[in-house]
Amino acid sequence: MWGSLVLISVIIAIDFLVWQPLITWAEKFKVEMVEAENSPQSWVLDTIRRSQILKSIDLNVMQPLRVKIDRITLTALVANTPVKLAASHSSQKCVNWLLLAIGSALVIWSGNTLFVFLKPLQLADWEHLLVGIGFTALLPLVA
Repeated sequence: MWGSLVLISVIIAIDFLVWQPLITWAEKFKVEMVEAENSPQSWVLDTIRRSQILKSIDLNVMQPLRVKIDRITLTALVANTPVKLAASHSSQKCVNWLLLAIGSALVIWSGNTLFVFLKPLQLADWEHLLVGIGFTALLPLVA
């Protein structure tokens, strides 16, 4: 009972706090020949737009950051030379190999865990599993 109540509350909260503001914000990018009769409204998005804290962050942090990025990219375009990054080529290569090794280890570990988990299944269990996977794959097509 409590789990269902929490689940419903979380769904409603995500709808109000995430999806409705996102849909309302995305409406300004919609191209239509005729003005929409009832455009979506979101009190959360209105509150965010009127927030003095966010305006202060934008003025004191984001605008100087944008100016700095613009100067770097403009200098690179005008000089027609690539911008030098702080990391050297060899250190970047080392980081790439490290990330590849970590990702590979995770894939191998996950595959081994899956194999150990599914190893004791009998043929009838595999049939049920594959039927369930098939129906699950068909669900988005039907909806």
